[in-house]
Amino acid sequence: MISVNRILSPVFFFTYVVIIVFVMLSMFLSIINETFGKVRRDNKALENELEIVEFMMERFKRWSNFSERRLMKKPTKTYNYTEAIDPKDVECDELRDKLSNMVDRLNQFIRSEKGMTGQKVEDRKIFLCP
Repeated sequence: MISVNRILSPVFFFTYVVIIVFVMLSMFLSIINETFGKVRRDNKALENELEIVEFMMERFKRWSNFSERRLMKKPTKTYNYTEAIDPKDVECDELRDKLSNMVDRLNQFIRSEKGMTGQKVEDRKIFLCP
């Protein structure tokens, strides 16, 4: 190149090197940027997986007695969600059934006691729903 033109050949070479360095630098930065975005998205999804792994390790430690001390915890109520059925409504229905059963048994008890003593239920002022 120097034999062809002593002034333009170094200028062309310097320009070529600068352009190639900027292109390579641009490619490098775009790869870094894309990888950074992917890692950020994966970390958001990974947080839940890490919680699950931590939960499983905690349960295994309790099961195998490797954990510190087992604390007596109150069992928490778990709800199974079914579409269009609210677990609170199911719980209220169960409570209503249990209360109805209790009232029926109390009425049977009072009727059987009334037969034994001869006393009227109204005289004892007990008010129960039918």
